Amino acid sequence: MKFSVLTASAGLLAAVANAQATATVVGRVAGSAQHTTLNDIISSAKYQGVKDALDLAQDKTLFAPDNDAFTTFLANGGTQLDDPVTSTDDDFIATVTEILQYHLVAGDALTDAELISSVFTETAMGTSVKVEDDSGTKVNGVLVDASFTEGDGIVHSVGTVLALPPSIVEHATSETPELAAVVAGNADLLAALTAPTPLDPVTVFAPNDQAFTDYGTLSTDADNVTSIVSYHVVPGKIFAAVTPDGTYEFETLMGQELTVVVSTDQAGAKSVTVNGAVVVTADVNGKNGVVHVIDTVLVPPPATPAPTSSATSLVPGLAATIVAAVTAFFN
Repeated sequence: MKFSVLTASAGLLAAVANAQATATVVGRVAGSAQHTTLNDIISSAKYQGVKDALDLAQDKTLFAPDNDAFTTFLANGGTQLDDPVTSTDDDFIATVTEILQYHLVAGDALTDAELISSVFTETAMGTSVKVEDDSGTKVNGVLVDASFTEGDGIVHSVGTVLALPPSIVEHATSETPELAAVVAGNADLLAALTAPTPLDPVTVFAPNDQAFTDYGTLSTDADNVTSIVSYHVVPGKIFAAVTPDGTYEFETLMGQELTVVVSTDQAGAKSVTVNGAVVVTADVNGKNGVVHVIDTVLVPPPATPAPTSSATSLVPGLAATIVAAVTAFFN
């Protein structure tokens, strides 16, 4: 009888231990037939840092791509990528690590409703995802297929691997050779535009084409270009959607302040101005920050010298770069 009781007790303890092991975010992934690829990846020693983050965070939210999502991602439009588990390519492993971090919110177990209300949620890599209610919960436009609440967090299953948004400089150098040449030859401007990282982001108030047309031409003088461009950049991420109505002063990379006014009309429409310039497109989410498109070029005090007819125009390059970056981020 004693043996039977001990055996039963041991069995009960084992069952409890097994239940505790599976009642976690990692356990949910490990026990899901739809997420075997994700489980194989996070179980690999190559991605131990991600596994540690999952294990150590007491509360967490995981956007879990299913097997089909990884199949499509690795097919890469016809150019097959390495198997993340067997790959020996350090750059590829680093990219996969970043992508995994982009699917994890450490420190918060967020339900669908909480994600939607927060609008923008910062991930473990620093870059934010955008969540909206559009015939279901969508993360960066990807529908959440199912959600599971576990003891240490919540798993949201998605049918697509969330793509990392590109940075401003990547677009500037790849799509606009004219500005790329200027940036490459201007150490201060290059440093200002490349320094931001997902964990040290910036907010850019980007004039549209019409704003540059109205302004005229920019001097090719390096200090002048740096001064004007830097005056449109503020350290940190400022999302209009979650900023309460009011008047704010934000310090730019130039060390001078911009006055931002946020207001909401009776119909619930939010409007934002920056030194009087109107934000025509807000909250363009990027890898290393956020972009707001404005209708006027901001001129830092003291005012820059008036454009001269002999000045070489940088308007097409600069405008195209900002528009390309904004379009890519927004899409």
